[in-house]
Amino acid sequence: MGVLIGERRSGMSDIKKLLIIEDDIHFATELKTCLETGSFETKVATNLTDASNLIATWKPDGISLDLQLGGAFSLGLIKHIYNDSMVPVNKPILIVTSAMITAPVITVLNDYQIPYYDKTLKTFKCSLILDIFTLFLRTPTKTQKSSFSVETTANIEDNETLLKEKIEKTLNPFALNQKKIAYSRLVLGIFYTLSPIHQEKHSLANIYQDILDVDYHNAFVGISRLLQDAYHENPAPFYEGYHQRTKEEVAQQKIKAVPTPSDFINYVVKVIKTMS
Repeated sequence: MGVLIGERRSGMSDIKKLLIIEDDIHFATELKTCLETGSFETKVATNLTDASNLIATWKPDGISLDLQLGGAFSLGLIKHIYNDSMVPVNKPILIVTSAMITAPVITVLNDYQIPYYDKTLKTFKCSLILDIFTLFLRTPTKTQKSSFSVETTANIEDNETLLKEKIEKTLNPFALNQKKIAYSRLVLGIFYTLSPIHQEKHSLANIYQDILDVDYHNAFVGISRLLQDAYHENPAPFYEGYHQRTKEEVAQQKIKAVPTPSDFINYVVKVIKTMS
């Protein structure tokens, strides 16, 4: 059996549980410490046997997965999580943190809409994983500071959880959360655009490439497809919300019905800044 690093316990029943599947103890400990600042309960498994047992018995809400564990390739675990009955109720939010991000692996991860990060890159930060789990699991962060500071901009609260809730509330009518990777990148792009950090480089290219460690063009291709799919499924919010014009007016004025990712992000930022 592998090493199981002791978990952080709390008497609160609503604390979300995160499982770190990782055989690099130094990295696992660093990530564990980071995730616990977000009020998550964490456990670490260093091999597939322990990981499978914990997924079945502990039922984590989220999983950070390394793809290579002591020579064993854990990509098959993803298929078990999503296709088998080992997690019978709610499937956990899964994020891959690995040096094994090859083209075939990316194809599989994209099929399952799983966010992925190369943990060996100098730009990698554990806070990126914390941000995504916080976004999807809505963990309160009242007693701790995140890796970044969201200060008041116009009428925006400096509490990051409230800000993300405002972002999601603004996005809800568009029904954009069908694709996890593109949706999370859209939300985080909006979030960091509203944040005053890196003011001297406050561009979307900087946000995606330097802060989120995501290729700018690839991120925008995914978000563009997300917007197009949402428009074809439900165009009304785009006319009523984004354009504030009728379909006929948009056609007459030869306005592009589906906004670009940049235009849409700037629209959401403007809406949130005007919120009281």
